[in-house]
Amino acid sequence: MCVQCNKRVYEMEKITVDTIIYHKACFRCVVCGRMLSLGNYSAMDGQMYCKTDFMKTIKMKGGLFFYLLSCRFW
Repeated sequence: MCVQCNKRVYEMEKITVDTIIYHKACFRCVVCGRMLSLGNYSAMDGQMYCKTDFMKTIKMKGGLFFYLLSCRFW
């Protein structure tokens, strides 16, 4: 089941990110709606972003340092 639309996902249209399944058409940036692929997305707080909107969001939330702290890398 696609986490965005809650419909069945067939193998040819499936994208899996950390065990989360999307239709290719449902795998979009939460800010601008641009279609994403496994090579051009970033995730934060369970949301998927294009690289441009991800950087804008990080800046609005206090910068990269605070993002890294929230990821608990240590």
